[in-house]
Amino acid sequence: MIMAVIFTLYLAVEPLRPSVISSSAWMNMDVSTRTSPTPARHGRYYWRVVSRLLAAGLGGYTLTVTASVLLALILPLPKSQAVMTMSLLGFFSWSMAIMWVYATASLARVWRVLLALILLTGLASTALRLTGA
Repeated sequence: MIMAVIFTLYLAVEPLRPSVISSSAWMNMDVSTRTSPTPARHGRYYWRVVSRLLAAGLGGYTLTVTASVLLALILPLPKSQAVMTMSLLGFFSWSMAIMWVYATASLARVWRVLLALILLTGLASTALRLTGA
């Protein structure tokens, strides 16, 4: 997870660096031809990257936990085996959630789907616990 955070923050800062132009050519270039992003544009980009990072890390983890609890309650296994099975599958599902967050083009869609799934699995597992299933 720490490596994912470092890599994501590196990608957020990378567009600020000039491409393969040497520093002397960059300094001698006409100011109107430089393609450095404006501070406002960089700020929006930075917050989109941070939002994706939070969606992948915290949102994916929360979805994994709620889905694991729900499936551990549903599986027709003894409780200890169901919890162990879902703990092992949790690593796979969290990595799938992280890849899906970064593969989806729309950030609004990512948050809508994550929040809907977290709410759905959380309510279903709470209902199963309250009914005694």
